[in-house]
Amino acid sequence: VVMENGKETERKVVASKTVKQPVTQLVKYSTGTLSRGGSTYRPVKELTMLATAYTHTGNRTATGTWPVYGTVAVDPRMIPLGTPLYIEGYGFAVAADTGGAIKGNRVDVFLESRKNALKWGKKPVKVQILRKIN
Repeated sequence: VVMENGKETERKVVASKTVKQPVTQLVKYSTGTLSRGGSTYRPVKELTMLATAYTHTGNRTATGTWPVYGTVAVDPRMIPLGTPLYIEGYGFAVAADTGGAIKGNRVDVFLESRKNALKWGKKPVKVQILRKIN
């Protein structure tokens, strides 16, 4: 910050550091609907699935995007790619990837670090398949 006669005349960023990666958050949850990014979704089906986690591999997803928090791998015979989901303990997600070990009733959630992926472990979770209603 540059000050002249007690008034700010210039401001510039010298350095920046990401302390914690941003997390996609559930904005609103109520009986029957949830909202995210100005869109409203309704659960159409709930499954209990075995969830594991993965992190950066240097590869794009099966849909051609780079994985970020909210990207999950699914068996497209169970959940079509592009399907919006709400995953217990993880949040809003989109089925955007597949994986060799992701067959049947399994889901693989993307996390930003190997440490967090290992910490997630393997656990049963409730997965809500969502439909956009606006």
